[in-house]
Amino acid sequence: MRKKKVLWMGEATFLKTGYGVLGKEVLSRLHDTGKYEIAEMGSYGHPSAKEAQSIPWKYYGCMPEAPHLESQYRADMTNQWGKWRFEDICLDFQPDVVCEMRDVWVFEWQSRSPFRDKFHWAIMPTIDSAPQMESWNATYMNADSVCAYAEFGRDTMMEETGGRINFCGIPSPAADYEIFKPVADKAAHKDAMGFDKDIKIVGTIMRNQKRKLFPDLIEAFKIFVEKLPKLAKNTYLYLHTYYPDIGWDIPRLIKESGIAHKILCTYICHTCDKVFPSFFHDAIQTCPKCGNPTARMSHHTKGASPKDLSAIINCFDVYVQYSCSEGFGLPQCEAAACAVPVMSVDCTAMSSVVRNLKGTPIKVKKMFREAETHCFRAYPDNEDLAEKLGRFLAKPESLRYRAGRDTYLACRSHYSWDKSAKIWEGVIDGASPKLPWNAPPRILEPNLNIPPNLPTDDFVKWGIANIWGEPSQVNSYIALRMTRDLNYGESIIGYGGPYYAEDSLLSTKQKFKTYKRQDAVEQLIELANTRNYWEKRRCGMIQEEVPTFIKIANGR
Repeated sequence: MRKKKVLWMGEATFLKTGYGVLGKEVLSRLHDTGKYEIAEMGSYGHPSAKEAQSIPWKYYGCMPEAPHLESQYRADMTNQWGKWRFEDICLDFQPDVVCEMRDVWVFEWQSRSPFRDKFHWAIMPTIDSAPQMESWNATYMNADSVCAYAEFGRDTMMEETGGRINFCGIPSPAADYEIFKPVADKAAHKDAMGFDKDIKIVGTIMRNQKRKLFPDLIEAFKIFVEKLPKLAKNTYLYLHTYYPDIGWDIPRLIKESGIAHKILCTYICHTCDKVFPSFFHDAIQTCPKCGNPTARMSHHTKGASPKDLSAIINCFDVYVQYSCSEGFGLPQCEAAACAVPVMSVDCTAMSSVVRNLKGTPIKVKKMFREAETHCFRAYPDNEDLAEKLGRFLAKPESLRYRAGRDTYLACRSHYSWDKSAKIWEGVIDGASPKLPWNAPPRILEPNLNIPPNLPTDDFVKWGIANIWGEPSQVNSYIALRMTRDLNYGESIIGYGGPYYAEDSLLSTKQKFKTYKRQDAVEQLIELANTRNYWEKRRCGMIQEEVPTFIKIANGR
């Protein structure tokens, strides 16, 4: 019997990112079953990346393979997530199942693929807040199978869609327990890492993003320092993050804090690859090993290896996840796997994760509504964190050790890559069959004989059925948005095509344009022409040269 073909959409599995690690761990286990033919589309991975040579399944790189393709790649923000290569990959691989596990605005365009009726679409969106946008919920309901990172994601999607999703489980991320594990002697380990064995370290591992609350974490630690000076004398805050990035001005935060002498960061030398902790010395500093001024803070393109990250975490006495929202927060598990007690803000996915890890929830001081998404986010209680840090760090070493052991055992009990892969295996095995890839062409030329004087709602439904040629979409979210925009006479300019993803966190200012019936007609024509083009390609009615990145993936 033919093996099911599985296309995994994510960040390249050789990258040291959360999505990269997730893909590697799950796909490795799915590959080991021998049941599937697997391919991955690797965002931020070059088609000819040397790291891809060791991947045992098919690999399609998303990055441009030639300079002349750079402008095309950068013309649409969603291209970095695979949009510009998706249909070519589908034609080459002809997947039965397409799996996606990133933020919804990263992948919602897949729901409108001309080949959507040819593959079972299984998604696991990172639900990090509520309420969700209507367009996001519509995307979840369009999928054939839906998973969640954590209980919060499951509950939010089920409630806001009225249960109208095919929910299939919670294949949570997990730590690699062969790498992330407790050291035998914490004091000796700290000494080997360059620390005094008697110091205490409060650590965090977070991308430098807006929602990661570095200003509040530094403020909370400062409160702890000022209230408990004797205990704080030998206690430091460790920020494993990157600057410059898309979030906070880390140098300014540290300078203005008044406790710069208490804040440590990770640096990686781009010449000799040495990874070392240091007090903050701006974005770049001199490497203590090779002497070159080429040491920078850890980044996803030049980050600490899992082994190095485990060594860093094992220096921590307590780990803090301080964010206004999380879809999961994998570093919490990696810290717990190293027997480091965890404290997390008591909101979104962190609420269940920190309890599953037998950690300490931090009180929420205030919920606020974010302008970009209209979702509620949390501001934690900095006084509460400061108090709980003081209470925990003042305990005898034996009690802190016991808390770490309990956290470790809870982590091993709740989170496992084997469990996660098994859930994905069930999703793939249960995937409903779609139209075969050799089905007759589905081509419909746009009908522009629009009946006169149609009310807006009828105009939209007629246009979707006759211009676009997709009658199944007449009651979709697309139809509702088009009707609304025509009534308003304006439309929000998005970055992923008409109507979609305009409320993403990637933009803080909405831009409007005049929107009339002719604009709607032109967009429906574009959707129809796109479908017709790819259907003709699929059926051999149009012959195009095979793209270079496809040739590279096929080893030609």
